[in-house]
Amino acid sequence: MSMLCFNLKQDKARHDTKDQKDTVPPQIPGPSYSPGQSSNFQVPSTHRSRQPRWEKDEGSSAGSDANNRLPIEVLIATTDNFNDNNLLGSGGFGPVYSGTLPNGQVVAVKVLDETGRQGAKEFLTEILVLSHLRHPNLVQMIGYCQHGSKRIVVYELLPLGSLDYHLSGSYQPLDWRTRMKIAVGAARGLNYLHNEANPPIIYRDMKPANILLDHDFNPKLSDFGLAVFFDMEVSSIFPSALFGTPGYSDPQYHRTGELTPQSDVYGFGVVLLELITGRDAFYETAPADEKRLAQWARKYGDQKDWTLLADKTLKGKFPGKTLTRLAELAIKCTDDDPKMRPDMSEVVIALNYLDAEEIYAGTSSTQTEGSKQVSPEANLDYTRAASASAHF
Repeated sequence: MSMLCFNLKQDKARHDTKDQKDTVPPQIPGPSYSPGQSSNFQVPSTHRSRQPRWEKDEGSSAGSDANNRLPIEVLIATTDNFNDNNLLGSGGFGPVYSGTLPNGQVVAVKVLDETGRQGAKEFLTEILVLSHLRHPNLVQMIGYCQHGSKRIVVYELLPLGSLDYHLSGSYQPLDWRTRMKIAVGAARGLNYLHNEANPPIIYRDMKPANILLDHDFNPKLSDFGLAVFFDMEVSSIFPSALFGTPGYSDPQYHRTGELTPQSDVYGFGVVLLELITGRDAFYETAPADEKRLAQWARKYGDQKDWTLLADKTLKGKFPGKTLTRLAELAIKCTDDDPKMRPDMSEVVIALNYLDAEEIYAGTSSTQTEGSKQVSPEANLDYTRAASASAHF
């Protein structure tokens, strides 16, 4: 198989058995509630202990303070006292409820499960990250609450739920243009964390369950409890605890404990492969050299036309050239050698190029029915992206 023509770095040389998926009702999904929440390479149980109902805190004020801290009674009212009828789902952090704040904003309320695998450190990390970062492709934190041992994070509610939910077959299949849109947006969010945030951040939990979709399928990264701040002057760090979800976690990180931004790039490459093939990231019962989707893709992608490995739910409705080049990009992102993987800034440029090229060719959903006319804006975007990709 010919490799990606962008030459991102110099070249040196859904099965029957599924990883656990989001179990979320389709009507109002919320953020970060996948049962497969990562922790020490074990897929935790979907069972969660029933949460107690909370009484009003007589010492709390009626509103939130300047630091987005919300009093418990506001959240009790918001969720109708954490009523099961408002339960969206449960994940590694705990149950997630929908609700409406006094100002009318619909939100997702994530409650720390005191018996769960994530604790105070992850809660504080998520608060710290989301309090200081703003980007269209990162979920927005509305506020938080710490009431005794109870810890709660409140987010904007993303009405279409997680990408994982859509890829699982529980909803109408995503068309090709929507998949490209999600890939581009998720890449921009991850690139922001690596190259624009100050200090930079290693996400450490890149997977479809943490990519949430708004009403127009714009993606937003969520669940930052495992995120790590890093120094640009230091090439890698060695966290005290090893975390990851099978199939998405960088094998090099798993073997050595060495964490770099390229570990996130690996996870993103796996997400690209899922968008292309519709397969799960990990199959426990598969042969040893095919358990991880990246292994399977490298093995069969070299032997077959990539279009033959495309997700069957696409029903052949995709541009073969773009799909092939996207697959080649994904293979580069999941290279066994982290040093051979592209930087996320390079991935964004490559995806922008592919997306703009597709629009320029008239394959975009913005194309007039029966016409090959391309808007001046699309033409300009294509020209810019093509120019920017020249250095690859």
